[in-house]
Amino acid sequence: MTGAAAIARATLRTLLRSRLAPAMLLAVLAATALLPMALRGDGTLEGLIRIHLSYTLGLASFLLGLFSLWTGCAGISREAETKTLHLLVTKPVPRLSIWMGKWLALLVLDAALLATAVLASAATLHHRIHAPAFTDVQRAEALPRALASLATLRAPLPDVEPAVRSDLLRLKAAGQLPDLPESTLLAQIRRNVLAREFALAPGASRTWRFAPPDGIPADAPAWLQLRCDTSLLGSAETAVAWQPGGEGRDARNFAFIPGIPRLLPAPLPLSAYGDPAPTLTLTNRDPNGATLFFDPDDGAALRVRTGTFAGNLFRAALLLYGRMALLAAVGLTLGTLFSLPVAAFASVVLLLLLQLSNFIGAAAQADRATFVANVAPFGADAHPHDEAPSAETSSAPSPAARAAATALYYLYRATWTLLRPLLEDTTLDRLSTATAIPAREVMGTLLRQLLLLPLLLGLLSAATLRAREWALPAEG
Repeated sequence: MTGAAAIARATLRTLLRSRLAPAMLLAVLAATALLPMALRGDGTLEGLIRIHLSYTLGLASFLLGLFSLWTGCAGISREAETKTLHLLVTKPVPRLSIWMGKWLALLVLDAALLATAVLASAATLHHRIHAPAFTDVQRAEALPRALASLATLRAPLPDVEPAVRSDLLRLKAAGQLPDLPESTLLAQIRRNVLAREFALAPGASRTWRFAPPDGIPADAPAWLQLRCDTSLLGSAETAVAWQPGGEGRDARNFAFIPGIPRLLPAPLPLSAYGDPAPTLTLTNRDPNGATLFFDPDDGAALRVRTGTFAGNLFRAALLLYGRMALLAAVGLTLGTLFSLPVAAFASVVLLLLLQLSNFIGAAAQADRATFVANVAPFGADAHPHDEAPSAETSSAPSPAARAAATALYYLYRATWTLLRPLLEDTTLDRLSTATAIPAREVMGTLLRQLLLLPLLLGLLSAATLRAREWALPAEG
């Protein structure tokens, strides 16, 4: 480790003398201190906090990820091109120590830049929260739930499989089944059954029984979060009456905009919703007589305060740091395996994949038969311009189209499996919505991104450095 520490110090001095590190510092400060001046929320304090955290830290983390990846690519490949690395490998320094030293230097610089970004974002957020645009009443109402660490309690989904099978048999008997794989049909029927289960006609009521909380005090403040759609497009606002804890409690009216999640202004202690399983009863009192459609997953939820915003911000920063550390390790490995132009191209491809993470994740986690059934028709053989496609030909993709869709599905699966630690990242979404980030998750993520995966990449790089020939230029 002595050799790695010496290489880390030398690399860090080189990075600090370069123009890149000061330029990155200015870019991070601009993202976290100047960008907020141009952001306009939805007029609410919660909306301002959400957009501030998402945009400032999102842009800063993107810039730092780009810096870590490209600096890592140049860390070894450029030294190989300038013959500096040829001299270094002749010293009695293990190849792994060379890679480790450069990675440690990037870790130190990333930590300093990320700490600057987080502190600057927190400072500008504090300034905007206490601006004259918001009153003390607004701050007292919104800050306890917007700047906090909230656990989310959801109700388990009902068992709808008997109804799904019954609908499938009914459609089959009536000859109304489309030509789709059975797994696709079952998924569509299941969505329809759940939609009926969570629809609330005018005057109707429904009860949610949430999973019992684990380790949350009974006196913890709890907010009700609702999100639903309405059958009337002209209904700009709807209303429900809600009763925590079942019968024997006063119902309260609550108005909210359809499709947008909203928390009740005043919290109740968690014990008010019943013990041990919190219970909630909603009654549709929409003034326009609209039917309400609650999302099965998050139509109604309880948000319970379990910690502070400072603690949640610290855990989010650790997750962002682990992501940057892994990107730096990937960049150094690319710089070891390839020349600088090839490594830079590979890093650009990786960045594009990261930007498409939601699309790749959704495609990779879909059912194969469903994916092929939906994608293969786009590759069906084209019809002549003078002949209109028939219903039979338009609904029957060619074998080549199905094979191409299957190959594309497995490509998405392979990309998701290989790059999942980088693609699966919801840190800023949870931070901006005050969703608690568990400490256990942070420890597990850092174990993978700061130890296990970098060690594997370092061993691959060390083996590559040992396998390469390093002929020094002849003297004289």
